[in-house]
Amino acid sequence: MLPKETILARQKIYGVMQFKAVIASKEDKILEKEVEFLTLPAQAGQLTLLSGHAPIFGRLQEGNIVTEGQCFSVKEGFFYFDNNTAWVIVTQKE
Repeated sequence: MLPKETILARQKIYGVMQFKAVIASKEDKILEKEVEFLTLPAQAGQLTLLSGHAPIFGRLQEGNIVTEGQCFSVKEGFFYFDNNTAWVIVTQKE
């Protein structure tokens, strides 16, 4: 995860830039809103998405999805980011 200072510095330089994040499980839509960042427990390591990120697809491992004061524990899942929209499909921890 990027340090908060790095995120704030980028916002100061570029302005606050948001993107749409959709997080869902097969049972429910967990989140759908505009966010400034989304940190995911990707299999290759923790990944923080910001507005304008290059298109990316990957698998999630057990961990926490974090965005602007919210945290969701997940068991596994997949994510896709393109055209300033993050789609995250998860299996939630019980």
